[in-house]
Amino acid sequence: MSGFIIDSNDVIYEDFSQASIAVDACFLLAYLDADDPRGDRVSELFDKWSVENITELVITNKIAAEIVHNLFKNTIRDVLYLIHKINTRSYQPTYEDLMIIGDITTARNLARYVPTTKLDELVRHGELYYSIESILKDFKKHQMNREGLHNYYNQAVDTFQGLIRDLSSDLSITVNTPDLDDNVVQELALNIMRMQQLDVFDAFHIASSTLQGCNYFATLDSDFIHTYYTTESIGELKILKVA
Repeated sequence: MSGFIIDSNDVIYEDFSQASIAVDACFLLAYLDADDPRGDRVSELFDKWSVENITELVITNKIAAEIVHNLFKNTIRDVLYLIHKINTRSYQPTYEDLMIIGDITTARNLARYVPTTKLDELVRHGELYYSIESILKDFKKHQMNREGLHNYYNQAVDTFQGLIRDLSSDLSITVNTPDLDDNVVQELALNIMRMQQLDVFDAFHIASSTLQGCNYFATLDSDFIHTYYTTESIGELKILKVA
């Protein structure tokens, strides 16, 4: 393993005192997902960072947008899952289920724009193999009353803002959302992509972290495994491959 990469087994031995640490969207989404087994490792790492008093946790605007977008998609998926169980299996929703569903008419109208076979697969396997963007587009095109959608957008935004509050108040971690120059980030990211053979999105993560002067970039992405990294390409940045 490259000296620029610290895997999950070695993270516990690293001293993060006064460090600036950037994270990707998957890292934070796992922390928020009670069903994701990787969330426990992320939680343990947050506790360690809190105790060791890191300087800042860096969440770029692009990462924040990706998190909220995925939270919203997950909310729609959960709504479709629950409403199809209610419609087809005489499922009796719990209070928590009803809070997710919100306006039941809106939920049923959303389900109209998904093939029944896809909803059946969702209930059986927990995965929706259909474009949520297309569902929302069809809903907004054909439904006059869109008031019920507010609940789903609010859930996504509230969850993200609650995450930031929890990190700040419960763990005393300073969260920084830097305003980086997009042109500079793009130029560096494309150079990193050429040299490091990285996916373009991963290259942008590295570029943003480097330009912000971060000491670490924490990720769950298995793409960060090779030995091509050099001081010339990513500076002193180290990659925490948590899972």
